Amino acid sequence: MPVRLTSGEYHEYLRKAVESVLNQTYRNFELIIVDGSPPENVEEVASYQRLDPRILVLREDQPGFANALNMGCHVAGGKYIARMDSDDVSAPTRIQEQALFLEQRGEIGILGTWVKAIDSKDRTIATRRVPTSHGMIAWSLIFGNCMAIPP
Repeated sequence: MPVRLTSGEYHEYLRKAVESVLNQTYRNFELIIVDGSPPENVEEVASYQRLDPRILVLREDQPGFANALNMGCHVAGGKYIARMDSDDVSAPTRIQEQALFLEQRGEIGILGTWVKAIDSKDRTIATRRVPTSHGMIAWSLIFGNCMAIPP
């Protein structure tokens, strides 16, 4: 069941997510925020575009994850797309490490990462380790999605 966040909670999660992207060691990126937030949060989300010229905020009024993802992918101009949700936080070297891996391994078309679930005080409460070898990934796909994508 989805949890409805208050405006303050929503803004705090989104702020941490945006900051984790802006603080990446890899600096050549565009941050596309596809906003489908409740009306009371529209201005807060739109304000991010004024923070950094690499940020583009798009408003998505059609509900659904797929619509938002398609909209973001459609306007993306980079070689790679790294996606995350508004309550995710990326490690500072995430994009650098993933771009380097993809450059070195041209046969790879998609990659993911292990995931740490954190609480409101940024303490790790769980870790999800997904398969990393081709054989284990192929085997795991028989039973479901082995990519680290939050529910």
